[in-house]
Amino acid sequence: MSGRRVIGVCVGMMVWGASPALWAQAPNQTQTPTQTPTQTDGSQAGTTLPTVTVTENQAVGDGMVATKSTVGSKTDTPLSEVPQSISVVTREQMDWQGVQKMEEALRYEAGVRTELANDLRHQNIRIRGFSVAASNQGIYLDGLALPTRYYGSYDINPYSLDSVEVIRGPASVLYGQNVPGGLVNQVSKRPTEAPVREVEITSGYPARLQGAFDFGGALDKDGKVLYRLNGMLRDADTQVGFVKDKRFYIAPSLTWKMTPDTTFTLLTSYQQIRAGSTDQWLPADGTLKSTPFGKISPGFFSGEPGFDKYNKNQAMVGYAFEHKFNDALAFRQNARFSEITTDYQALITELGWATDAAGNTDYTRLQRYAFSSREHAHTFAIDNQLEYKMSHGIVDQKWLAGVDYQTSAFNTQLGFDMDVPPINPFDPVYGYSIASPAIYSSTYQKMRQLGFYLQDQIKIDRHWILTLGGRYDTANMSTRNDFTSNTTSQDDNAFTYRAGLAYQTDAGLTPYVSYSTSFRPQVGTTFGGDAFKPTKGKQAEVGVKYQPRGGNSFVTASLFDLRQTNVLTTDLDHPTFQTETGEIRSRGLELQGKLEVTRNIDVLASYTFTDMEVTKSATDNLGKVPFAGVPRHMASLWGNYTFRVGTFAGLGLGAGARYIGATTDDGIGQTFVPPAWLFDLAIRYDLGKADASLKGASLELNASNLFNKAYVASCNNANLCFYGPRRVVLATARYRW
Repeated sequence: MSGRRVIGVCVGMMVWGASPALWAQAPNQTQTPTQTPTQTDGSQAGTTLPTVTVTENQAVGDGMVATKSTVGSKTDTPLSEVPQSISVVTREQMDWQGVQKMEEALRYEAGVRTELANDLRHQNIRIRGFSVAASNQGIYLDGLALPTRYYGSYDINPYSLDSVEVIRGPASVLYGQNVPGGLVNQVSKRPTEAPVREVEITSGYPARLQGAFDFGGALDKDGKVLYRLNGMLRDADTQVGFVKDKRFYIAPSLTWKMTPDTTFTLLTSYQQIRAGSTDQWLPADGTLKSTPFGKISPGFFSGEPGFDKYNKNQAMVGYAFEHKFNDALAFRQNARFSEITTDYQALITELGWATDAAGNTDYTRLQRYAFSSREHAHTFAIDNQLEYKMSHGIVDQKWLAGVDYQTSAFNTQLGFDMDVPPINPFDPVYGYSIASPAIYSSTYQKMRQLGFYLQDQIKIDRHWILTLGGRYDTANMSTRNDFTSNTTSQDDNAFTYRAGLAYQTDAGLTPYVSYSTSFRPQVGTTFGGDAFKPTKGKQAEVGVKYQPRGGNSFVTASLFDLRQTNVLTTDLDHPTFQTETGEIRSRGLELQGKLEVTRNIDVLASYTFTDMEVTKSATDNLGKVPFAGVPRHMASLWGNYTFRVGTFAGLGLGAGARYIGATTDDGIGQTFVPPAWLFDLAIRYDLGKADASLKGASLELNASNLFNKAYVASCNNANLCFYGPRRVVLATARYRW
């Protein structure tokens, strides 16, 4: 399907679903207005202080559509009033789509590329072309970063989440050092006054047995102490032979309403993972192209069953404190301590095919080496926010002042050994004894960041919305070589800012324009011994958001021009060194609609066009796409229908289609990955509709990649290609009471 036809389909679905003139609102449907206008009187004297509502960092909405989120402003602001592209995946959407890994929740989001590899170890996510993996400090939980190094990334079980939020474009003004593409914030389930009682069991293909529970409610008769406890236990196979996925997760939390104006919420979690790596590094000859023996199976395991492993333990304890001093002034403090230990080793095949004595490729011998990574990391992060609201005449202002701090420490030992026999992927033989590789690198790295930020949201005459923000950061990173005891240290500082203007019409249409910046430190020095300057991002964005009055839908369209400067490139005068003179540009169009068409029908549609290239470089990648797995075109469409009355009452049907356009490798442009269409299916049935004695019981069936398409998700080069996830079918029995 051409890009023009894809755009037409997506825009048509958005307009069709969003127009309240086409679809009448059901009488008992929940309404979620963007904001109740503040009534003003031109003759009013003095300053009026409106009521402040202290809110947790969570999305607010109904069903599949969220209309509020604190992620883009750190205040209780409707999404339509934030001058930046933001989207929210709700709990309802994750349930409909059977999400088992966080990045799966983002499959249908505009501007977001997920699953560049079928990888159990960490998330593979790009926003506007830039990687927001945890090592790039683009993954957050409850508004606080989860920084990691190498393979020891934090894994948050999606069953424990209320929503997943995405900011597209620079977000340093509120969050500090970050990549220019944006960030992903995961929002934890919190204690509730209303009782929560849910248990479920899941089985499926590949073989899986999984149980989960979620309980919550008040612990005292006055409802001042609330709790939430959810957890999961999994024992599953994967699409790759000999690789298991075993994990245990539990997340207790407690809320204490100390006074009517003061709340303290304790958030904890623990997870243990015993698995392997499904991320098999395979050559293009054998995945994209056939060899004399055909193509390598997506289920091929390149390691040794007794050697490969990926074991991880992670623990977190944090809190969210809120206090309202009066009707205008509020203080919030969020903090968390996180610790993670990772033990990973695998046989890696990135060296490609062996050759015979004549130099011919031997397609029966895929070269391997042994690699190991043992990591221990811990992070403490705290964010203090002071919010003040004021009104004067037709002007409403919302001030936010904040100070945040984080410190992280990383102990890492890396091992390597070339003395490993090759393997025939078309007739693999296992059973070799592989010794643990010798340690070649042992480091201790410490990172600190302190940031001060100020934001002013100004609303004039209920329509004009001006957002201004600025931030100053200091960052320090030190690295100790455990072999030599040498320590290097680097200090950076940066000022980032954001400015945006929007106009909100009475019909729910909000056009906006914004400019935002970001920064991220880079470790290393130039030939002259000077520390690398931080890489910086700058973005101009124009767009429009539409939330129809009287309807529960949200549609966005945005055009952006995003540039990353101070990118490292080869120093031509000293080729073994680098200099920070490169530049990457990403520009494009994003369309997204989340529509509650009727009380029975939900539709999600998105289209993404991304034009990304290296605009300044000293090497031959000038004018090329800088990163692997960045398609020019992506599109998705999801719809679900629920029968509420009649013979099929209680039955829900959902289906989706995802298009991933063609991509190239990471800058050389010699390996081309063809496009792929993927399809998903969901069926659910509320048994209580058929038999009142079964009230609260339901059955669900989810299938992703329904037709089991074997496709290459991305290639870094001719020896590094990754198959995408194959078909997964899950059957779940759930009971709520």
